[in-house]
Amino acid sequence: MRILSLIFSFLSGIVTQFIFSRQQRNMFGGQQGMYGQQGMYGQQGMYGQPGMNGIPQGMYGQPGMAPQQGGYPQGQMNNMQPYTAPVVDIEDKTVTVNGHTYQTKKDLGGLLVTFSNVPSDFAEFSQVYNDFLGKNEFSVVAMIPMLLEMYARDKEQGVKCLELACTPACKDEMIRVLDERFYGEAAQRYQPAAMLMGAKCDNAYEPKSPYIVRVDRTPKADEISDLIGGTFCNRFIIGEGWDAPQRSVIVFKGKDKSLFQLNNCNDAMAPCKPINGEWAGLA
Repeated sequence: MRILSLIFSFLSGIVTQFIFSRQQRNMFGGQQGMYGQQGMYGQQGMYGQPGMNGIPQGMYGQPGMAPQQGGYPQGQMNNMQPYTAPVVDIEDKTVTVNGHTYQTKKDLGGLLVTFSNVPSDFAEFSQVYNDFLGKNEFSVVAMIPMLLEMYARDKEQGVKCLELACTPACKDEMIRVLDERFYGEAAQRYQPAAMLMGAKCDNAYEPKSPYIVRVDRTPKADEISDLIGGTFCNRFIIGEGWDAPQRSVIVFKGKDKSLFQLNNCNDAMAPCKPINGEWAGLA
């Protein structure tokens, strides 16, 4: 009888563990998660990497949509829904600030943002952001080259711009990367131009004039909304400074807020190709 009792206890433990593991997978988007498969893409990480923003095993990794450490508690992101429409309607518009022209134009599945000059100072940048480009999830991404160039020209002014247009974590990460990118041993002072149309390493990163930034939507499965505290979505900024021209950027819009902020620019901040020639700079 004792032997039978031990066998029964052993089998009960196995069954209990099996049921518990299935419940965990159901709660956190694992094998029987939100899409009935192993994560949203069936792989570790949004792009097959160990994580997208310091989130263990990726934003859509095998354990499920919610990360197991940091960020959001387990299971708290299970209610987010994919969407296809822009969060804010795109419109063709032109504004002039301090004699500098800024223009948005719809183009296929994305947006072209044209500007004659990099903003002269924080006051001009904040006016352009608050009154125009910060109101759309595409156009706010197009401000990244402006942010980089302003930081390189005047770090104090650049930090103020980052505080305005970025979430706190994104601002801190961009400052860390930009200090390396512009002032480190392998400095790439020309990186702001790498995201402007026409600029590439072979022409010393000389962009078209006026400057044009192209921002595209990402595949439907990469667009997510209704997360904690607001809406997150993913957009591509296009730059010929990299072998893979589509550079992923995540933006955030808080609930009851009218402006978008940059939330993760790590992909766009990756080192671009080394320049061939001497960079002429931006106006």
